[in-house]
Amino acid sequence: MLKRYPVKVRTPKGEKIYSAEFQTSPKYARAWRKVLERCYKKAILYCCCPGRGEKKLYIRYVSDTDTYIVARYPGTGREHARDCIYYQAESSSGAVTRTDARGIIEETSSGLIRVKTVIGIRKRDTVPKRSEEKAERKSRPVGTGLKVVRRKPAISLLNLVYLLWERAGLNRWHPNMEGKRNINTVYALLENAAEKVVAGREVLSRVLLIGTQSRFQENLNRQKLEYAEKNNRRLIVLSLLEGVKGDRVFLKYSNSLPEIRIESSLWERMREEHGAVLKSKYNILVAIQTDPPVHGKNGRYFTVARDITLVPVSENWIPVSSVYELMVAKKLMREGRIFKKPLLRENQKIFPDFVLLDSRVKIMKVFDGKKKEEFRLYNSRYGSNWWYWDVIKNPDRIPSFPPRICKSGWKDQER
Repeated sequence: MLKRYPVKVRTPKGEKIYSAEFQTSPKYARAWRKVLERCYKKAILYCCCPGRGEKKLYIRYVSDTDTYIVARYPGTGREHARDCIYYQAESSSGAVTRTDARGIIEETSSGLIRVKTVIGIRKRDTVPKRSEEKAERKSRPVGTGLKVVRRKPAISLLNLVYLLWERAGLNRWHPNMEGKRNINTVYALLENAAEKVVAGREVLSRVLLIGTQSRFQENLNRQKLEYAEKNNRRLIVLSLLEGVKGDRVFLKYSNSLPEIRIESSLWERMREEHGAVLKSKYNILVAIQTDPPVHGKNGRYFTVARDITLVPVSENWIPVSSVYELMVAKKLMREGRIFKKPLLRENQKIFPDFVLLDSRVKIMKVFDGKKKEEFRLYNSRYGSNWWYWDVIKNPDRIPSFPPRICKSGWKDQER
């Protein structure tokens, strides 16, 4: 199991070591933030793990969550101990890589994002049964010097959608975007983002189908269907959900999408997990990973769903987690505010629901009254410098938002 070691902070005034508990315990959260804020761009940090080398670290500011985090210098991952959270083996290509806290998302120096999907993109002709795998392991002699390979953790379908959304900038909103974010624009932005994501050995854009109303984009989808059928590749299909009838999934903007069939057990699981969402008036984005498509006798492609996830979105394609978040998003847009919706969580205890980009008060959180510890954590870190809505006490009234700063400050807030 990966662990955090003490960190040595060196400034012109001297050195000080901060324990792992001081870095992670909620009771020291405010004090640790002050250390990082004070030393940002002014100090050199060193990891105290028993690895070899300098093990230099630096302080990185994450504007999405208004937090300071400690990160390793590029190319120094192998200097750390193997059980250290900053340890990172070199990629097979020798390129410098950066991973998120869970090791799921790997970013190369060339700008590519590498991930491993739970269900592989390439469908192999034969897959060994679990019983055969176990028998093979037992038959191997002990002490034969076999190399132990640490497998890369897989990204869930939901987090893959979040990754694409963040890379495409679809989790951001500015009043100038009003009326411009339609399905064809969403397609183009996601297509560009997917061109820089590699799942296994496949560039994601080659197997990503997105609902569209554009004739040009529909032709792209058909080319991808032909490629997936010819090369035995699974697809990832994105569109708004119309409904499920029998064993068929019906999607909006589906002219160039395959006919998708779904097993009842898979859809029942979705109904259990997202029953409230399905009964509401949400726009529901659906992401489906399917088997390789087959060209039917009727001239249309069909396939079978292997994994599915549902993501409620606003009318402008901002993902939300609840009806209360949707209410906040709509109010922010009505009032012409500039904001971001953080999606990918990197083991952060502080993770806001929205981040204002046109105000000095950035952090926004919606509480349902059940997470008192989380509320205290936000209070201890931000004091009065954050916004929240307690929906248990005031379910029908959203508190006034923090005041805007002048337009000249917007760019500063974006950094």
